[in-house]
Amino acid sequence: MINVYEMTMTTNEVKGYLDISHFIFNNLMKQGKLTPINKDTWRLDGSFLFSREEVEKVKEECKIEGITLYQASKEYHISMNQLEKWIEEGKLVYSLIEHRNRQTKFVKEEDIRELVQQVEQVNPVYTFSQKHNVVLFQKFVKGNTLARVISIPKRGDIIVLDEFGTNMTLSEALKEGYESAYILSDKPRSHHQRFVKFRFPKSERLRNNIFHLIDN
Repeated sequence: MINVYEMTMTTNEVKGYLDISHFIFNNLMKQGKLTPINKDTWRLDGSFLFSREEVEKVKEECKIEGITLYQASKEYHISMNQLEKWIEEGKLVYSLIEHRNRQTKFVKEEDIRELVQQVEQVNPVYTFSQKHNVVLFQKFVKGNTLARVISIPKRGDIIVLDEFGTNMTLSEALKEGYESAYILSDKPRSHHQRFVKFRFPKSERLRNNIFHLIDN
């Protein structure tokens, strides 16, 4: 007898097999091309599960290499102007492909990742936003759904990630009904620099106990 898990794939297995980003994965779900077979029990199962047969069909349909500039902008939080600037400077190569009845620029994700990493190496990592009074990995909730702050850039939008793998700006999250799970003190903070390093194992599960240490 064939085990049911041999006939299904988890969210991460699907993304790895199709070699796609969170953004494209979410779009495929919204379009109904990827439909989890365990919508009601995915939390107990630890992940959404998808039919291997369905994933194989999607793989056949997704033969266009790369992602559009719009997808790259949304997924990697880079402005369209910056992407076009990289193209003009010859740092980013694109392919012009007919997509949805129009000529569209497609770029390789690995090229985008490399350019983004170069930018991140120049820009320091921030763990607190005084303007919005939020900290890195701060917990937000909407009903039973959990999300966390995953990026506080020097310029631009603070990025929040929900447990379904969807990225959104902090303002978008608040508009959708997310609320902070706790209120941070607004008392003046000491700006004397002292450094303490903590090393935690990385987890993609936003409910992992590691995050509970941060919350408390």
